[in-house]
Amino acid sequence: GQRLFDLAQAEYWIGSVAWRQGRLDDAEVWLTKYRDSAISLAAMDPGNFDWQREVGYGHHNLAVLDDARGRSVEAERALQQELALYRQWLQQRPRDTLLRSEAADVASWLGTISSRRGALTDAEAFFAEQVERQQRNIVDEPDVALWQAEQVDALLLLTQAQIRRGRWDDAGTSLALASPPAAELARRDPDNNGWQVALGIVRYLEAQLRLASDSAAADLLAAESVGILIQARRVEPDNERILRWLAMAHHLQTQVALARGNVVLAREHLADAEAFLAPAWKAQQNETMRLVHAQHLQLSGESASMASDAEAAATAWRQA
Repeated sequence: GQRLFDLAQAEYWIGSVAWRQGRLDDAEVWLTKYRDSAISLAAMDPGNFDWQREVGYGHHNLAVLDDARGRSVEAERALQQELALYRQWLQQRPRDTLLRSEAADVASWLGTISSRRGALTDAEAFFAEQVERQQRNIVDEPDVALWQAEQVDALLLLTQAQIRRGRWDDAGTSLALASPPAAELARRDPDNNGWQVALGIVRYLEAQLRLASDSAAADLLAAESVGILIQARRVEPDNERILRWLAMAHHLQTQVALARGNVVLAREHLADAEAFLAPAWKAQQNETMRLVHAQHLQLSGESASMASDAEAAATAWRQA
């Protein structure tokens, strides 16, 4: 058994290195070997939980790899198998906070894939499961900052799913739960860029929820989000997540300016976004950045239309 365990670890690391080098076919071969070794290992001793756990990791690695290669169906199937294992294990080990956190992460992946394919009811259910598991970790270990940070991330995903479903009140409730710990974590450790980004996203979503009812408040919150995310981008200038949320915050500022009929200000906000979006789009034309770029072109068309430049508006909208 120990020899098989050691072999499985070697197979995992060969696959991991191949993945980092961009050799995805080789990565799939070796990570499949690792998963199969893990399944054989678990069968040798059902009482050895460390060996059982390797099966979950085996499914997870292949699922994430499939997702990275655009094979969402395969990824979702592997994640479902993994989540079933975690649900079973948690019945046996209900106080294991690390196990609970790993189960929450699997639910988060499933929620993200469901959201991407438009299954928003499923997405919200998976994100709610993630939130519930992280909340239990906070109850059991209230002084562990990691659980609080993971809960903030979970609540942000849940909020976005609820917004997409038009469940505005529920989204506001979820966001209200995320805002205080996000602000506290950002205050506690200004050098933790991930925590700063989380607060920037909170402020953006708060602005989005206020946009229809209180544009002045939405504008202030969007400006706060922009300020936080600009600082975060200085630390990680090529971080796509930061670029995306910063662009969205500038776009929300643009929406407020257009709603007020201020084309000059709207174009200033668009120019601020264009300054980093253009090189980012040139460097990495993936699905995520394409959506942000399309939103940018849509708003550029709206500003041109408001300025009575029909030709420029039509060009931007066609590109979008």
